[in-house]
Amino acid sequence: MGSDNAAGRRRGALSRSSAFTISIGFVIVFCFVLLQTATNLARNPQESPGEGGVDHETQLQMDAQEIESLSNLKSKLQANIEAMDDPDPEKCRLECEDAGCSRAERICGNYIECSHIVYDGEQGEDLKGKFVTLMHEVKEGGGLSGSEAAHAKWGPKFTKDEKPRTYVIISYGGSGSKMLSGWISDLPKSSVVNVKHMHDPNPPDVFREFNRPLREATHQGDYRNRHIPGGMFPRDTALIPEASYDDYRYIYIFKDPVEGLVSRYGHGHCLHVGGDCGNEGSFPKLAEYAKGGVDFFKITDFFDHWTTEGYGGRTYPVIAVNYHKIWDNVPAVVEALGLPEQHAASFPKRTETVRNNKTGAKEGHMNHSEEARDGLRGIYKGVLDKIRDMPAIKIV
Repeated sequence: MGSDNAAGRRRGALSRSSAFTISIGFVIVFCFVLLQTATNLARNPQESPGEGGVDHETQLQMDAQEIESLSNLKSKLQANIEAMDDPDPEKCRLECEDAGCSRAERICGNYIECSHIVYDGEQGEDLKGKFVTLMHEVKEGGGLSGSEAAHAKWGPKFTKDEKPRTYVIISYGGSGSKMLSGWISDLPKSSVVNVKHMHDPNPPDVFREFNRPLREATHQGDYRNRHIPGGMFPRDTALIPEASYDDYRYIYIFKDPVEGLVSRYGHGHCLHVGGDCGNEGSFPKLAEYAKGGVDFFKITDFFDHWTTEGYGGRTYPVIAVNYHKIWDNVPAVVEALGLPEQHAASFPKRTETVRNNKTGAKEGHMNHSEEARDGLRGIYKGVLDKIRDMPAIKIV
């Protein structure tokens, strides 16, 4: 975590045992490349290369439209960048609002991945207006748990063989399931037969054939924009023989539900995850939902159902993946999925979308505010405590 001096600059009062990092290298680089492109075009429209066979007047019109489009994009990206105190690919820096930087203490304490806070300065000095850095420290022993026991318990249903499999990804949304599904979908056919993306809170007790999807998978470069067929598990299709269970891997990926709901909230999503949603017309805004104190999305039940061994009489293992610890333990993820170890090199870089008080103010609503998050943390405290304690991979 930096030089020896960094240790001396750690404030004891600011130290935290949880962990937070915003590894947004790709997003930041992408933002600045686009900003620079827009700036260069705006400054030098005459240098834009013409297309073969396009007359000069038409080319000027095309250039003007492109400049306007990129300028609009530049404004949006600039607003997002300004909403961050100091974007950095590896860590998150915050500006202190008071002498003791209580803001950093509060934010670090609330994020699962923040281990401690570091600042440049003298011990005990007034930190108002200065920057501190929220740090993430990788802990030993947080990788794969329960692997050997699972192989011993499930025997031929869960072998270490590297072979083509169907991967079934389950989540309550906003948890990295599209990222994981997209990555696996792009792996060679020698490793992957098919990928399904499910939002079912109730684990089926046995494996059944999947229904033919209404819409086939898409393959956009950004995993978040892809469609992976899924939904709820079928309960009336043909049974898959237990002798074929090792041809499948059921993976439950989970994330801080507060951040998940800030990322994906709405009546439609509530229905997708089997929540108690009521009528769309009376469905509350996120800020109102946070104040209500009731888990209408049933995320607590969703989490417990998929992380409790043998829940509902299921006859197969589940690979529980802790989103917050994946990037510290990619080889463990690859091993648990039964994939060749060389696939670890292709695991996606981490990206995050910044949502906070500043982005909420710029967007004209308070759904991303710390007040809303505090309310959600009250609703989901039990789940958050369990996520903090769980390793990167646990086979249950």
